[in-house]
Formats: sequence, C-alpha cells, structure tokens
Amino acid sequence: MTAKSEHANTGTYWVLTDAGWTQPPFEIKQGGYAVWDAHVNYQVSNHWDLGLNVNNVFDKNYYATLGRPSDSNWYGAPRNATLTLRGQF
Repeated sequence: MTAKSEHANTGTYWVLTDAGWTQPPFEIKQGGYAVWDAHVNYQVSNHWDLGLNVNNVFDKNYYATLGRPSDSNWYGAPRNATLTLRGQF
C-alpha cells in the first residue's frame, strides 16, 4: 500500500486573455489517498515459479503530480498487472 496525505500546489501562471497576458494566482488541492498493490507467487515445480503483480488493485483515480491549472497534472497509473514465469535450472 502507498498512502499520501492531502497536498496542494500554489503559485501564479501566465494566461492570455482578451486584455492581454495576465498572471492570476492559483491553488490546486488533492485530498489524501491510498493505492493498494498485490503480489502472489506460485511454485509450479522445482524449476518454475509463476508470479502475478497487480498495481492499483481498486483502480483509484488520483493525481501523482500536481502542477498548474493548464498543465503538469499527471494522473497516477490505472490498475495494471504483470504475469511472470521464471525458470531456474
């Protein structure tokens, strides 16, 4: 599990309006969130292991990065999974 408390970004940014370029202030906030991951491993035989990783199990929508109102706000990764087969000889 990854947890993050409430966080914010404040500042100013350039905007072109009918009156010309202005620099309005902004504040972007996001409440706290938790993202759950899971891993399971199964030993198929003495030589083979099968593993499954699932990230963001509950498909939580959140911002991994807060930027400005016009850009640099990046969503966190959606639910995804990786299946791995490993052999040892």
